[in-house]
Amino acid sequence: MRMDTSLDAHLIMTHITDNSNPASSFNSTEIVHLEPRMTCINILFKVIEKSLIRIVRSKSTGTEYKICECIVGDSTARIKLTLWNDDIELVEPDHSYVLSEGFISMHDECMILSKGRRGRITPSDEEIETSMDSIDMSRPFMGRQRKSKTRPVTTRTLEGTKGREARGYCSRKSF
Repeated sequence: MRMDTSLDAHLIMTHITDNSNPASSFNSTEIVHLEPRMTCINILFKVIEKSLIRIVRSKSTGTEYKICECIVGDSTARIKLTLWNDDIELVEPDHSYVLSEGFISMHDECMILSKGRRGRITPSDEEIETSMDSIDMSRPFMGRQRKSKTRPVTTRTLEGTKGREARGYCSRKSF
């Protein structure tokens, strides 16, 4: 009886440590479920479009960096991904990749997916269907929830007495 439990424990450990397919070793987040300032994101995506490489210079150190912006997507939505230096050559359009330990940054109220220093981008064999008419999560204010504006039925004045609508008259702005 005791041998069976150790065998089960061994099988469980080999299943957990099996890293043959990086896409199956973690839970992937869909792009449509991303929110502003999320960290430690694991995403399976396909590169839809890759822009030209820009070279920028750091003001403090004078070091030059290469930057490239890509539009990536999955079956639910698409988002803008910023790549720096060596990661630019790693990513090609129409190929699938796995981003682990990524994060969402905000720029001009738009969400941008980034790899960061701890993140890793690895190629994936999984085929992903994307469409250009899917939700664009990089548009301004996409990550914010809409506020519902509810007006009370009975309004009060600053003195605390009933307002015009509560007394049966039309509101001030309705005529």
